[in-house]
Amino acid sequence: MPALSTTRDAFAALLCAALAAACAQSASGPEFGSGTANQGDDASVAPAAAADSGASSEDASAGANGMAASGGDTDANAPANGKPQKTPDAGGSTSMSRPDAGTSMSSTGGDGGPCTVNLSCMLAPPASTGDIKQDCVNRVNQFRTTCACLKPLARWTDGEACADMDAQYDAMKMVGHAGAMANICPWGQAQDECPGDPSESYVISGCLQQMWSEGPPPAGTTIAQCESQQMIATCYEMHGHFINMSNPAMNKIACGFYTTSSGQVWAAQNLSP
Repeated sequence: MPALSTTRDAFAALLCAALAAACAQSASGPEFGSGTANQGDDASVAPAAAADSGASSEDASAGANGMAASGGDTDANAPANGKPQKTPDAGGSTSMSRPDAGTSMSSTGGDGGPCTVNLSCMLAPPASTGDIKQDCVNRVNQFRTTCACLKPLARWTDGEACADMDAQYDAMKMVGHAGAMANICPWGQAQDECPGDPSESYVISGCLQQMWSEGPPPAGTTIAQCESQQMIATCYEMHGHFINMSNPAMNKIACGFYTTSSGQVWAAQNLSP
């Protein structure tokens, strides 16, 4: 299934698209997803609205009106700034500036050693630890440290109960990022989601690779522009998962899983500074 992603800033942009009048009024005042440039999470907006963005098999996105991509066939991703696209990703209300995608990657690895940036990497997943949530953290860190030369994320164990709740809630609603949109629990600053996948192992080997393979926005396009109202339905839907996974402002990740009675696996990845 396509993956879904969202952030608080992306969420705000989607809200603007759905509530043009309200956005027009806010043009002279505080912006949705207040703060500096968006980072890749949409959670800086009011919890009432959220959207999830998605692309093909990695991102299932809801429309700008806050409707998530249908079915469990999509993955949802929400920007780290708190504005989910079609599906919100959980995020805080503080927007953090982040470097443009693909322009500020370091040549020093997450362990401080030499590293060669290869954002188009295709990697076999690390050996399983027997703990699916740790496998999820390891897989995301594999891309961050090996392909983007970024620091690894810490496992956010205190956030895993919420990630499980998000995955179950979304599966029951059949809508990516529904839990983040409803703010059912503290989900952090950004959220990616694999909806309706065939197995937990596929989430690790297939969905997370698909998300990373979205790659950064086109050269010259900033993260803030990608998550803006004007580009969220195009740029963010195409690159939202990568933006969240490679956000240098994120420090920890909580992976949650839920398997439906029919065997479909919904998996939420909540990121936080």
